[in-house]
Amino acid sequence: MSAAHSATSDEASTEEVMLEMGRRAKAAARRLALATPAQKNAALTAMAQAIRASTAQICEANAEDVAAARQEGMTASFIDRLALERRSPRGSSWCATSPTPSAR
Repeated sequence: MSAAHSATSDEASTEEVMLEMGRRAKAAARRLALATPAQKNAALTAMAQAIRASTAQICEANAEDVAAARQEGMTASFIDRLALERRSPRGSSWCATSPTPSAR
């Protein structure tokens, strides 16, 4: 397979993935608009728990991304924005207990 053909199929694949993500996001937005504050809070809590449970894998993958960015000569400011800081994920749980705009 030639490099030009590979790039074209990668671009098509990326476009297909992005279009599908857009369709799924649009469908999710409709469901979210109809969700109660309790349902939204439950979803936020579940997301926070999933992030906490995957912290080691997320940090490992991020370290690989940062190393690759350095290897590729990306700017320091880009690498700084790319690098995750290992903080307590308390903030994601706090979001679930904050008033939502729809609840005000």
